[in-house]
Amino acid sequence: MQKINFSQTKLAYLAGLLDGDGSIYARIKKRNDCKYNLHISPCVVFFQSLKARNNFVLIFKEFNFGYHRQRKDGMLEYIINKQEDIYNFLTILKPFIILKNQQLKIMLEIIEIKRLPNTKKNFDYNLSLAKKLKKLNYSNT
Repeated sequence: MQKINFSQTKLAYLAGLLDGDGSIYARIKKRNDCKYNLHISPCVVFFQSLKARNNFVLIFKEFNFGYHRQRKDGMLEYIINKQEDIYNFLTILKPFIILKNQQLKIMLEIIEIKRLPNTKKNFDYNLSLAKKLKKLNYSNT
């Protein structure tokens, strides 16, 4: 990811959008090809109604990471799923996040642990962080 060079106003806006219409989560997937038969996938997603498509696309047009997706239920998503992109993005938003501050801190820690050797101890700790994040989000992913 290239260095994000947004104004303080834009960073505060993005943080507010993430606090209100976004999600910071780590999906736990069963996968037989993984060392411990589970995979932890970090993700940051922004949501908006299809009615706001033009403005929603405009907000993220300067980003060189993430992607847009239109859901069948009429919602748009902007998804950031590469862990280094998530880490860099959340790090610059950190001073502006209010409501999802706990989720942000846990996600940064998950990514930091994923950078370490994939030992059982590290994996189990990361799994506990992902489950903690899930509870904070009332998520079923």
